[in-house]
Amino acid sequence: PATTTPDDYNKITGIEFAVSIALIMIAQIVATSKFASRADVVSAMENIINIFNSVVAQIEESQDAFSGHDIDFQYFSQIPTYSALIGLYSEAMNYLILQFYNLKIEKTIILKVPRSPIEICCTEYGGLGESDELYSLLLESNSLHGNDILLLPAGRSVKIYI
Repeated sequence: PATTTPDDYNKITGIEFAVSIALIMIAQIVATSKFASRADVVSAMENIINIFNSVVAQIEESQDAFSGHDIDFQYFSQIPTYSALIGLYSEAMNYLILQFYNLKIEKTIILKVPRSPIEICCTEYGGLGESDELYSLLLESNSLHGNDILLLPAGRSVKIYI
């Protein structure tokens, strides 16, 4: 809120509640997400840290705005929720660290000669995989469709997972 009236105190309390729920949902999304590579996990870790820090900083700005009032009318941010949210985000980070070590490393190769994705899959992965899962991974991770499925030109970068 722009001002610090009793009405604004109620508004910031409601905002804190809504933001706390949003932070909880972000942690739940992280826990139910499937990551394709270690780079995805690192990106997720950076994103949730940045979101959490940004939210806490914004709420603390509101706390500072109310600091000039009598103690009965001051707003103290996240008293009942901060330690629980820190614990939740610590668990989310631990989960991401475990995922990091369970995932394959993303490797990018630059094609020196034109190559077919199916040939790249057989060469790099040793086959197409059960039900062509490795071939599907190659196509999806490189956003290959249309004519790209037939032949990739020299100079094209291709992501594979080892």
